[in-house]
Amino acid sequence: KQNEAEETIQKLEKKVQTLVRESQVIREAQEKQILELRKLCEHSTDSLNNEWEKKLHNAVAEMEKDKFNLQKKHTENIQELLEDTNARLSKMEAEYLAETKTTNQMVK
Repeated sequence: KQNEAEETIQKLEKKVQTLVRESQVIREAQEKQILELRKLCEHSTDSLNNEWEKKLHNAVAEMEKDKFNLQKKHTENIQELLEDTNARLSKMEAEYLAETKTTNQMVK
């Protein structure tokens, strides 16, 4: 009976050792998976940040382009206004000179 008990104890000890080894392997595998998942999360976060930075950069570039176009249009409008004003002034000056000439001829 004592031999049987010792054999049973040895078998149980072997089973315990096997289970301890399996448990350690499983724990190491879990830790490895956790590290891989963390890396994936960090990579995903970095990718999202890069994507948002790119979108922000594009939006800023688009606004700068719109701003430039508005300034260009404003400059064109002012130029047209100046040309129109100069044309009116030239017309008024010509009319004034014609009137002055006519008046001077009448006076003579």
